Amino acid sequence: MTNLASAGIGSGLDVNGIITSLMATENQPLTVLAKKEAAFQAKLSAYGSLKGVVSSFQSAVAGLNTQSKFQAYSATSSDSTVLSASTSSISATGSTSITISQLAQAQTILTAAKTSTTA
Repeated sequence: MTNLASAGIGSGLDVNGIITSLMATENQPLTVLAKKEAAFQAKLSAYGSLKGVVSSFQSAVAGLNTQSKFQAYSATSSDSTVLSASTSSISATGSTSITISQLAQAQTILTAAKTSTTA
């Protein structure tokens, strides 16, 4: 006759509880490693984002690597039909105002009176 027995029967031990606890204990290092991996992945993603931003900044700044970019001189007039302006490398930075001290006078031509439109 074969004797069949189940673990814990008759001993009063909670075998299922013990096995569940042992499995949870075995999984703890895996859980810790999974959390560390998630933290490293987040840092790696942040470094990747930072690298992209720095690369974009470097591209934007690349055009400013020559001194001539900072020495662009310009002059403008609000009405170029009245006043023109020009600059050179010795021009001072800032704004210049032009003051009009006397306006031009209107001219009139006088003629003798005419008695008819055909005269």
